[in-house]
Amino acid sequence: TTTTTTTPTMQSVANDDVRLALASQWATSEADYVRSLQSGAKLYSRALVQDGTIPQPNAAAIFQNIHALLQLHATQAQALQQRVSNGWHAAQRVGDACAPHLQRWTECYTAYVRGYTRAVDALRAEVKQNAAFKAFLQGRKGQPGITLPDYLAQPLRHMARVHAILDSLVARTDPSHPDFTDLCGLLDTAAAIVAGMDAECSPLIRCRERINVLANLLGMIHRGGHDVQEYRATVKSMQTTVQQMLQGRAAAAVPVDAAGVAALHAELTAYEAVLAVVRHRVAV
Repeated sequence: TTTTTTTPTMQSVANDDVRLALASQWATSEADYVRSLQSGAKLYSRALVQDGTIPQPNAAAIFQNIHALLQLHATQAQALQQRVSNGWHAAQRVGDACAPHLQRWTECYTAYVRGYTRAVDALRAEVKQNAAFKAFLQGRKGQPGITLPDYLAQPLRHMARVHAILDSLVARTDPSHPDFTDLCGLLDTAAAIVAGMDAECSPLIRCRERINVLANLLGMIHRGGHDVQEYRATVKSMQTTVQQMLQGRAAAAVPVDAAGVAALHAELTAYEAVLAVVRHRVAV
């Protein structure tokens, strides 16, 4: 009987390092997301209803099923943290932490995304007609904690971030890996959810989260001794540009203009070029 020993290639070792980095990003992102939703619930979606500032029917239109999303991700955050903390190895799976919740992903996020525009409209209407609520928001200005618009946008931003991480994870996972099937199923579901987002805002949000994933990977490569400073500077510039575009749209509450859309396309093109370089550097 002949025993065959498989020696990991440099490519497989590099992929495993990046998989760990991406899985760690995912776990951290889940934990941050849960904390944001918990903070938002404490400041807004529970408090404003309990004290009667917003009538229950109006609150239901604004906050939708955001509490169900909190419950879903609290479970996932704990499972993901366990995957990345309990001794990472080449065959480690992370997709199985969330794969059992695919149907809940679809149900909860499809409903939230479809109702998001109506929720924002209901929020604006409440500000106009509810003096107590308007006074509450005025009092919150400059105070610590998440803002109400940011709270409502958290599910969209988080799913865009998860989509970007999953996209990179699938690219770094061999089809023979035990994690591959679960990751592909999660990526397909996340892609479908993201595709249903607001046609104006979601490209900006997706762009920002894809760039953030790239920035984290570049940081890992830099810490590993590779000189990627010029690429990190490019990514930093891209992050700033996209953030300014998002802030401008939120402040003005108007659609992104043609120049903004053109700038977005330019940023995405630059992202793809940098990503190609990063993948090459990780692999060598």
